[in-house]
Amino acid sequence: MNSRVVAIASAGAISGGSAPTGAVLGAQHDRDLPLVVDLDGSLLRTDLLIECMLELVRRRPWTLPLLLLWLLRGRAYLKHRLALKAMPDLAVLPRNQAVIDYLSAQRAGGRRLVLATGADRILAGQIARDPPLFEEVIASDEGRNLDSRAKRDLLVQRFGRGGFDYLGNSWRDYRIWRSARKMLIVDNGGFPARFLQDPKVVRVFKRDQARTWPLMHALRPHHWLKNLLVFLPFALTFGGEAASLLWRAGLAFVSFCLCASSIYLLNDLLDLSADRRHPHKRQRALASGRLPLWHALAMIPLLTFTALLIAWPLSTAFVQVLAAYFVLMSLYSLGLKDIALLDVLILSAGYSLRVVGGAWVVGLEPSMWLVASTMMLFFSLALIKRYAELGLMESMSATAARGYRIEERDLLAAQGVGAGYLAVMLLALVGHGVVDSIRPVDARYFWPLLGLLFYWISYLWLMARRGGLAKDPLAFAVTDRISLGLLAAMGAATVMAK
Repeated sequence: MNSRVVAIASAGAISGGSAPTGAVLGAQHDRDLPLVVDLDGSLLRTDLLIECMLELVRRRPWTLPLLLLWLLRGRAYLKHRLALKAMPDLAVLPRNQAVIDYLSAQRAGGRRLVLATGADRILAGQIARDPPLFEEVIASDEGRNLDSRAKRDLLVQRFGRGGFDYLGNSWRDYRIWRSARKMLIVDNGGFPARFLQDPKVVRVFKRDQARTWPLMHALRPHHWLKNLLVFLPFALTFGGEAASLLWRAGLAFVSFCLCASSIYLLNDLLDLSADRRHPHKRQRALASGRLPLWHALAMIPLLTFTALLIAWPLSTAFVQVLAAYFVLMSLYSLGLKDIALLDVLILSAGYSLRVVGGAWVVGLEPSMWLVASTMMLFFSLALIKRYAELGLMESMSATAARGYRIEERDLLAAQGVGAGYLAVMLLALVGHGVVDSIRPVDARYFWPLLGLLFYWISYLWLMARRGGLAKDPLAFAVTDRISLGLLAAMGAATVMAK
């Protein structure tokens, strides 16, 4: 079925038929009245304007100043240029399956379905073909933006007041519902119960879950364990002798957690299309549409500002480290993550910055040898993740993933295992005061620590080789009993070595 796309002309005329002159009685059968369906947040579980902006940032971030120039010519022109320059992958956009099932049943019963959206006609026309449910598409064009008021006026002109039913999801749709015969609501949690009990409401599509948990999932609190590295300089130098400094390290930990979560949100926003095509990542809160995109956009500056606010009283050097981490990881999200080997080097550098920050915050000069050991360790762990991803892509008959080729798996394994063992050797030199000014530790506990670390690295690579490690190594570690036991033993050995 070919949907007829009706763009909004500057005069506001609609092609294709004249409007009824009178209101339609509410008793008229549903089949005799069109069902008009909104797009953003209703048929789709996302916002097309934000999707296009994110796609522009991902593809050509240097063109961002163009957004302001386009906006100066009007919102409609902005939407049109974004549709031409930065169209997202429409095939994988998250659909509202409950709405689609309902519309399919209505269509099968002979009802006329109309898609009416403020999105640009180029995007709306293509989305309306999958699934092919709509006989007509009413959308914005380069000359005029179909906001809620304009949409209401055009629908009343086209079908008459009370001459259509309307399916929407936002308070912005209220003026349209007032002019419709019946109301169908996609409730994203923003409507009071008394509104949903309005006699005109004939159908309410509820969210599958509350928003709190998708947001928490997007912040990835299980990855906050990585930020425990800020305690490492304190643990190796002071132990229990300077407990008064522990609170400073704790604040540094909180600051890094908030900053890292803002980066996770940014990365997920820029990775939407890739995540939606991934067998596991497509379940992420933003990729699946369980978390609105604008929530993430609002949380990024809030989290970053709060992290800097916490860091400011600790030390100027720590603030600089935190800012360097944010900039480095932002560049990673903006495209450096697609460059083979550079991506894992940047990730390992990010972990090393945690150690540097942890040293500055307790008044220590960072140990460059300890930083090097940390960087090698996390270089190894990052390569494990790439190795596992290539294995997953190979099982899906793909040939490459994120700048790496399937045939390079063995090379990554060699590099990763070597880097992990080098990290153990460097840590041994640091712990015994051979290469740095850190006070030597108690060998009775430090050598077992090194042995446990050596075994854990070997164990992770073995699991990856067997195909039992299909996610981030640290995320795997907190769910794997052997890894949890090894990490607990390493933590105890570190404390006792002081």
